[in-house]
Amino acid sequence: MNNIDATLEQRLRALEGIALTRKTPGDISAATAGAVKGAKEVVAESEARTTALLNDNYAKFAAEAKEMREEIINLKKHLDERIHNAVDGHTVQALHDYHLLNEKGEPSHWTTNSK
Repeated sequence: MNNIDATLEQRLRALEGIALTRKTPGDISAATAGAVKGAKEVVAESEARTTALLNDNYAKFAAEAKEMREEIINLKKHLDERIHNAVDGHTVQALHDYHLLNEKGEPSHWTTNSK
């Protein structure tokens, strides 16, 4: 037997000689009403805490979503600009390859005199 069991057994032996007094039961409706009122208060407090937590989490989510949206918009602008520059570069290179532009980027002499 461990110490806890021994202590429990000693306490039970000490209680054996004590006579218990019983009272007549009172009106249970007051106790029930009190319990219902207490339960309603606990539920209301729990709902308030949950609502506050949800609102806080939604605010954090909304802020993160806004940041991500802005980042996506900036990335799209960057990609659009890079695509534009690549297309422009390839177009100019093709014009050079077909000798439609000179080294300065101006129309070639034979394209301007082809009237």
